[in-house]
Amino acid sequence: MAAPLLTDVLPDFIEEVVHLLKGTGAEPLEDQLRALRLESICDCGDDNCASFATAAEVKVANVVELQAMEGHLIIDLNAAEQI
Repeated sequence: MAAPLLTDVLPDFIEEVVHLLKGTGAEPLEDQLRALRLESICDCGDDNCASFATAAEVKVANVVELQAMEGHLIIDLNAAEQI
């Protein structure tokens, strides 16, 4: 069974991220965001953590930090600029 699409699980979150991308130069990530699947949820135990993974393994080469209303919103990118 395929992992669920983020747009199905967290539609409001995806729309917020798309909105926050506007004017950042990272707008091309929108298409990737809409195609992402929820692979796993962080199990670090920190009550303030809402991290999740969209790939089994990512070697982070760059990040996009967005100004969220609350907390930190960071998108990890690999060397090919893929989320």
